[in-house]
Amino acid sequence: MQHTLPDRLRELGYRSVAIYPIYGDFLNARNAYINYGFDAFHDAIELGLDWGSHDSGRVRRDGSGA
Repeated sequence: MQHTLPDRLRELGYRSVAIYPIYGDFLNARNAYINYGFDAFHDAIELGLDWGSHDSGRVRRDGSGA
């Protein structure tokens, strides 16, 4: 792919990271996001999530990470 947002952001000195809430193999997401130009991809396995995970289990009331 050409002229993607992650590519443009890289030109401006930024790094793009994809956070995918389910398994990266689902819909070939890992490969797709890398092809879109994202610098990194993190899926549910890397984040310690499963199909039954909820946001409340990952974020404290003060907004910081669990």
